[in-house]
Amino acid sequence: MKNALIINGGDNTTHRDQIEKFDYIVAVDSGAEHAYKLFLKPDLIIGDLDSISTKTYDRVNKDRIDILEYKKNKDYTDFEIALSHIIDLKIKDVTVIGGEYGDIDHLFGSLFAIAKLHTDQNILWLHGEQEILFPESESIKIGINNKFSVLPFSDLINLNITGAEWNLENENIEFGQSKTLRNIARNEKINISVSDGKFCLIIYSLDLGKSFHALSLSSFGSLGRPRTLSAIIFLIISDVPPSIEFARDLKNKLCVSVNP
Repeated sequence: MKNALIINGGDNTTHRDQIEKFDYIVAVDSGAEHAYKLFLKPDLIIGDLDSISTKTYDRVNKDRIDILEYKKNKDYTDFEIALSHIIDLKIKDVTVIGGEYGDIDHLFGSLFAIAKLHTDQNILWLHGEQEILFPESESIKIGINNKFSVLPFSDLINLNITGAEWNLENENIEFGQSKTLRNIARNEKINISVSDGKFCLIIYSLDLGKSFHALSLSSFGSLGRPRTLSAIIFLIISDVPPSIEFARDLKNKLCVSVNP
């Protein structure tokens, strides 16, 4: 199988036209309800089944969909179990939908689960107007003059940054150090690598945008010299600033005070 879709529970604003064809679809607990609303038939349901409705559960059984049921008191979330299952199948292209908003511990729990399990897969999380991407490449396209910050989650060993206003070469950054904040991309793409360590890369444009993307990177050096790079990258992309006409229209629709 070439690609897989994981449909998480919780909120989901993904539309059917955003979803391509997948070889394998896994619904996480109440994610089965999102699947049916999107006219998708899961190949597997995974979870403790504490949030799936009786109506949906009956339909799952009627459709003869396989179910992997786990006990409610366990050491892993349903999503982490589902992602581990996909990775064990050696599927390299994974898309995740659902799991939007809601409790912040679930949000970060899902992010950290992907960061922990991600190795050489391409994992994309469609999160409302946001996309959270976990690729392999150290090369990141963010656009010329967009700002970014590297926030260490640990000591960073031999940090390299190229394509930026302030490049770094084999720099050791201590956890909590602010030296890597507020850099500026001078090329369409920047390249970031470390020999060891975890960090968060925050990328934002000159104007506040409506969406952000989060990426986690994992890479390995060549010629038998292992390197690890684990990161979560938050990317904010701006649109064209709203026009006066847009502001006035918004005023009429929302009945708020707008100064043109």
